Amino acid sequence: MTSAQSNSKGILFILMGMALFSIQDALIKYIYEDAALYELYFGRTLVALILLVGYLKFSKQKISLKTHYPFLTILMILPFNLFLESGSQIHLMLGHLF
Repeated sequence: MTSAQSNSKGILFILMGMALFSIQDALIKYIYEDAALYELYFGRTLVALILLVGYLKFSKQKISLKTHYPFLTILMILPFNLFLESGSQIHLMLGHLF
């Protein structure tokens, strides 16, 4: 594959990824009024897991859930979960302001 073909393919993948993120954002904004934040997070994670496992099975790659950096993994997960918890409580904080 030539460099020009690789660039075109890369641009196409970037555009497809941006389109999928836009669709996901629109769906979350539409569903958010009726569902809890943790339900949305779980659903999004479940869909991502299904897509990832499907891709790995299709490409015949090894599926490994072992991390080589457990401390860094914990450091990444904890702040994200705290962010999600604060997001679920934001309506309570904003309710006192308005």
